[in-house]
Amino acid sequence: MSRTVIQVFEETAARCGDLPALKTKVNGVWQATSWAQYRRNVRKTARALMAAGIAPGDGFALLAGNSEHWVTAYLASIAAGGVPAGLYVTSSPEQCAFVIDHCDASMVLVDSEEQLAKVLAVRDQLPKLKTIILTEGESDAPDVLTWGALQTCADQVPEDALQARIDALKPDDLATLIYTSGTTGNPKGVMMTHTNLTFTGETARETVGIQRGHEVISYLPLCHIAEQNIT
Repeated sequence: MSRTVIQVFEETAARCGDLPALKTKVNGVWQATSWAQYRRNVRKTARALMAAGIAPGDGFALLAGNSEHWVTAYLASIAAGGVPAGLYVTSSPEQCAFVIDHCDASMVLVDSEEQLAKVLAVRDQLPKLKTIILTEGESDAPDVLTWGALQTCADQVPEDALQARIDALKPDDLATLIYTSGTTGNPKGVMMTHTNLTFTGETARETVGIQRGHEVISYLPLCHIAEQNIT
């Protein structure tokens, strides 16, 4: 039976509990986040995004390198009813403006002051953009929230309000947009449903032979569909 991305995520978190879901190298040491904690982080971030104004169907752009923040925000935006779209970190300000506008993003996540500067440089071309989330560093620019400040918004939205948005998701709904690379002209936004992602992810797991206890390094950009499916 077809399921949504969030249903698969919740089922996996319930089944795997304290097993490690993610590992991030911090000061040369790998630090693990359990599946249970990963779920809590995603749900808290989803409530924070709702408090910050994300509405069902809104685009959510991610201009950031592979990180725990990236995958947490990606899943959180889907749980909140949004549609995430990743951008390559090598994109120019003009390329960023095209994707952010084309996917109707009301929010964009950036992971550095360098990436923030790209968005601010084209801010006047993005009337639909309301909030910029900065995961590393500080900024006093208008409409910019640090990751920490975003998290404090979560208490404004109850769990049942988030659950209502999750329950409203359907397997055939649009789950994410993948913007093509290497094509002529502007990148094309490929519409991927929940069923597309869950089926392809399960098929990849079976084909590659990924089992409990295996570790996979995330190395392609997460805005690439192959990396999203494996990660």
